[in-house]
Amino acid sequence: MSYHPIVGFLLLLVLLSVSQRSKGLYRTLSILKENRMKTVRNFAKRMAPILVVGMFATAAAQAKTPAATAPPSDAPSEKAVERLGVPGPIAFNDETYVLAWSSHPEAGLYKQEYLQAGEPADRFSSMVMIDLRSDGPAAIQMAQGIATQIAARKDADPVANYDTIVNPETKEVIIDFLLSAKDADGVQIVEWSAHRYTTQPDGTGTVLVGNTRRGYGEAAIDFLKSLKAVRQRDIEALSALKLDVVEPTQSLR
Repeated sequence: MSYHPIVGFLLLLVLLSVSQRSKGLYRTLSILKENRMKTVRNFAKRMAPILVVGMFATAAAQAKTPAATAPPSDAPSEKAVERLGVPGPIAFNDETYVLAWSSHPEAGLYKQEYLQAGEPADRFSSMVMIDLRSDGPAAIQMAQGIATQIAARKDADPVANYDTIVNPETKEVIIDFLLSAKDADGVQIVEWSAHRYTTQPDGTGTVLVGNTRRGYGEAAIDFLKSLKAVRQRDIEALSALKLDVVEPTQSLR
């Protein structure tokens, strides 16, 4: 499927429409959270870059794996091993997600991804993910890494954008962001994600709980048009999602 330039223009128009409503969406979320969440703008400008997260690194990786969380496309396949105390299924917005992929790519980093039953990994419409980093940056710094990465994409990616919410009491951060790129076959992928970062109680390391949704090809237009409702609903659900993520035992490391 070819991707006509006019589609890119329409994507940009829809994104601008969605972005203009961001302030209202986050105000709504703040009210629902009893004013515990405060919108933070221009997040990247106020903090020095700390973490760089690879997204859409190659066309092959974009086609086969989730943009923000998956290993390189040439990485060996790994059986889904439950390490984090969340075997699933996970209920999220009246959808059910089952464990589909996991990885322990380096010391102190554990990843698990959940798809709806029957959805292929290379053409999924939605996903839930959990990452546990047992050491390293705090939650606000992890979100800053995403913000820096998205800001760097804006010249080349007409839909790249992000926004953040910080809970001033718990220091929990939600960042949601939008990206687009073509896969190896030239099909346009538009991906919206929301990541909730929480610093672990001992102050070292973070837990990421997130969800991602995708639109493909010409259907990306309708996907973006639906974002106004989907985005608000998913962020509210993500902020309320309770998962008892635990660091793996020695036998599972």
